[in-house]
Amino acid sequence: MAAEADPRVRLLFEDGAHFVRAELSANARYDAILVDSTDFSQAASLFASAFYRACKALLAPTGDARADGAR
Repeated sequence: MAAEADPRVRLLFEDGAHFVRAELSANARYDAILVDSTDFSQAASLFASAFYRACKALLAPTGDARADGAR
């Protein structure tokens, strides 16, 4: 089954830093967070430690986060 067809999966293509801030305000929790960021010069906020701390705060107790493009 493709991920897009699984009702447990949401694929988002938007400003990740903005999304994470909004989800923190809503007290959301996630089982998994996958970050596939662009080049550093175009998405510096996705390479900041504050972004990753915020991602960690969004994770459920058994959640996990992975990032592509870490420098």
